Amino acid sequence: MNIDSSLIKIDPKTKKPIYKQIQDCIIDGIIAGKITRHQKLPSINQISEKLDLSRDTVVKAYYQLRDKGIIASTHGKGFYIFSTNTKQNLKIFLLFNEMNEYKKVLYNSLMSHFHRNVIVDTFFHNHNPKIFERLILDNIGNYNHFIIIPTFYRYEKKILKTLKQIPPDRLLILDRPMKKLDCAMVYQNFESDIFYGMEKAKEHLKKYKRITGVFTSKTLHPEEAIDGLKKFCEKYDFKFRLIDQINSRLLNENEVYITFQNEDLIKLLNFAKKKKLQPGKDLGVISYNDSQLKEVIRDGISVISTDFKSMGKTAAELILKQKRDQISNPFYFKARNSI
Repeated sequence: MNIDSSLIKIDPKTKKPIYKQIQDCIIDGIIAGKITRHQKLPSINQISEKLDLSRDTVVKAYYQLRDKGIIASTHGKGFYIFSTNTKQNLKIFLLFNEMNEYKKVLYNSLMSHFHRNVIVDTFFHNHNPKIFERLILDNIGNYNHFIIIPTFYRYEKKILKTLKQIPPDRLLILDRPMKKLDCAMVYQNFESDIFYGMEKAKEHLKKYKRITGVFTSKTLHPEEAIDGLKKFCEKYDFKFRLIDQINSRLLNENEVYITFQNEDLIKLLNFAKKKKLQPGKDLGVISYNDSQLKEVIRDGISVISTDFKSMGKTAAELILKQKRDQISNPFYFKARNSI
């Protein structure tokens, strides 16, 4: 259903700028219940011709309403009402997979770079695609922007279908790249990040006879991470194996272990302690993603990690500056006593 163009009226006697009058007519229509979400707006050319206005004036009115998240545009379909929230505060829907040490760093960085009139509501999908879909579809129209961390590797088509319900200029994807979306992203390039992280660790690895990747069934990181490990080992002639569990039998001297889940790291350290194998001396340990705990546990665990503080800062800047850049997040290797 299209909005009746007669709702937009211009008073030539008032000092209020014409573009602002157009905006106020639309906002007043929303408040009065005459304009509802999804309704299509008259085209820029229609308003310009009917009211004998400069096209640039109508463009300014529409674009400012779009920047506020009240209207959105779709290529080939024009402008429509995206949100009936007419408040001036920037309201953001933030969807995490879960809250852990890394997400806390990301969240705190994100919030520290937003100004006071930005409202952020945080939700969690807990790796459940049904919850993911429901939370997004129930909240479209209630927020100006959506910041989302999708972690589903088996349900990509379904997830993409849900994400495409959000206008691309309102969506920012964090952590995992989704190449089929034309929206803002701050992502990890898992394959190259692991490869270059291991390159930085190369001199430390030479004293070990084999590299073992611990990639259990509960590991939520994509296969690209393992591809990066394999490519590194092939290029620099390191022996490599992949295991899907941690136990005492699989733990050997003179090997370096790369763990992706914290619970696998804890299991590895406990088995090493029982076998009286000292990390950094008898075997090597590298964990994926850094935390304060890893700085101190067993005198320090070496890490390959994305920079979550940087991710939060970049995400906030993209939202505030209305940019749709797709940015690979910084990555680093930190050598500690475990290697």
